[in-house]
Amino acid sequence: MSNQEVRDIAIQYAVRQLGWSADTRAIGCLPDPRVDGTFLVAVEGDVDEKKGSRMALLVCNGQVTSETDISDFVSNGGVLDERKAKEEPMKQVSFHLGPIVATPGALEALQRNQMTGLELLTRHCRGDWGDLDDEDKAANNAAIQTGARLLSAYHLPDGTKVWIITDAEIDDQHHRQATT
Repeated sequence: MSNQEVRDIAIQYAVRQLGWSADTRAIGCLPDPRVDGTFLVAVEGDVDEKKGSRMALLVCNGQVTSETDISDFVSNGGVLDERKAKEEPMKQVSFHLGPIVATPGALEALQRNQMTGLELLTRHCRGDWGDLDDEDKAANNAAIQTGARLLSAYHLPDGTKVWIITDAEIDDQHHRQATT
């Protein structure tokens, strides 16, 4: 099954089974290296009155087998680990990421370390700001309320430091220009 077919299955499920808007799209698709035919697909769309909602769907052999909040991606290359998600209570942090982009240097560092970056993005979304000092962490916690810029820093296995920056809010709906 191709990556696009898996994405289509997830989109159709979100629209037909969950009542998401017709313009729902897949924003990520990762194979589970441990189980052939299994993929974790991140989808984004409008549901009820929430614009830009996101969730992750586990697709196994062409069928959606479970659904979860997108922040339940865990640091295993983006593969959903339900046991770990239950053991580690999720910090309640909420902010819009805007479009997600990466610099060529960050992509090269992630590839060199055999990482996708989703595990770091998940930490950022959960309010785990990584290798920042207490002052910067406090500034991020305040920025969630004020809409200011958010910054995280993480060291990859080879020691390379990467940064994730979510721009300040740009409108009254709390949208942000991008997360880099």
